[in-house]
Amino acid sequence: DAERETIRQWIDSGADFPYRKVASKISSLELLDTVRSFALSQPLAERRYFRYFSVANLLNDETASEKDLRYTHAALVKVLNSLNHVNPRKVELLPVGTSNAVLYALDIRQLGWEQSESWDFLLQNYTYGVQFEFSENRALKELANEVYQTTGSMQPFIRADWFIVYATQHPIYTKLLALPSSLAGIQRRLGINITENIKLGNVARAGFTRSGVSQQNRLIERHEGSSGYVWLSYDFKPRRNRADLARFPLGPRFEANPFLHSAFEHDGGELIFRLPNGLQGYMLILGDGKRLDGPAPNDIVFDTSRVTGTNSIVNGISCFNCHREGMISGFLDDIRDAKVVGGPTQDFVEKIYLPHSEMAALVESDQNQYLAAEAKIMARILRKEDLAEPIGKVAHQYYKAVDIHKAAIELDLKDAETFASRISVNRELRALGLARYIQDPPSKLQRAVWESGDGLSYWQEIFPVVHPGAMPAR
Repeated sequence: DAERETIRQWIDSGADFPYRKVASKISSLELLDTVRSFALSQPLAERRYFRYFSVANLLNDETASEKDLRYTHAALVKVLNSLNHVNPRKVELLPVGTSNAVLYALDIRQLGWEQSESWDFLLQNYTYGVQFEFSENRALKELANEVYQTTGSMQPFIRADWFIVYATQHPIYTKLLALPSSLAGIQRRLGINITENIKLGNVARAGFTRSGVSQQNRLIERHEGSSGYVWLSYDFKPRRNRADLARFPLGPRFEANPFLHSAFEHDGGELIFRLPNGLQGYMLILGDGKRLDGPAPNDIVFDTSRVTGTNSIVNGISCFNCHREGMISGFLDDIRDAKVVGGPTQDFVEKIYLPHSEMAALVESDQNQYLAAEAKIMARILRKEDLAEPIGKVAHQYYKAVDIHKAAIELDLKDAETFASRISVNRELRALGLARYIQDPPSKLQRAVWESGDGLSYWQEIFPVVHPGAMPAR
């Protein structure tokens, strides 16, 4: 009753959410100074191996809660470890800052990036890259040049939220996880032979009429790879003759398939594989075995959570968001006992389409492996009440429309009022289309517009106007 009364009083008073107090904004100057201080605290020979992820834009935003900061930290740790396809060691981040972590420092040698162009590849795709080498702010210019020299990089830090969202999508996810271009390539890497396993009956299958991502029936299939479990789904376009799993349960069609008369023809699928550290990697595949880099066709599969702002499933980010506990449980096979086929065909169906209890045990085992690895990697970051999948949580926040308040923060301006007054008197800002922020009623910009551009992003066009001498960097 006391709790109900507290809620009633809160609603009666307007149901305002208390914002986190921001004592003072972290400017570009302070961010660079934080990088410098940390870099100088490291041995001289080690400094060039550190790169940084900034959460200053969240710390500067009073509408970003402590929980948002926790989710961002957790998601950052999870993404970096999910890109670690080489060894089982945990990738560690060092929080940098006084009271709150403003940056997270990464020793890139943990991921083997020191001998590759991985960081440079990130920067080539970075929407918010900017350099202060020629800034009209003398203190900022001198500090920036010192940081560039100390770290050995003209862009030693990037936004954590941007990295979380885009390092889980093509082309960055594909590049950093070193995904092969085909199903044949990923089989060699994972130490499996799918067709041979199917011929020998060394697979575990379940087929079901409806799933959470498709209107058609769907088949999932488990293999055992060199690093552990490998799951493959078979998905279908609508109104295909050989897409009915009950009638055609023993696909896919391949030359040595002894049951070609009962083989389905699929149009795509998802590969989920265990990484050496116990987390999971993902790869979307077309029906012909080629890797799918773009969004999956909505008539085959779709994303009801809209983690990227659309219904399309995108390899990496959509998979992370959906597979909160690793493998998804709770499905029931519809094929084993359908008995549409008979004789040796049905015998083989019953061999590879396992009874529910056996399939559920496999899923639970793989699920427990994943959850144990995730708990180890994100220990002491999330709390019991933090139930959302962190990568998806950050993505949903990231893709929200950019209002003038958020725009001012991301442009390193004092506040929205300062930005509005500058728009009203600056013809160049109005020519860039920013008068929409001060019209009545004011507009918001979709994140896709904020990041759009040919070569430079819209943000990169605006930033040098409000910070003379700053240079966009790609």
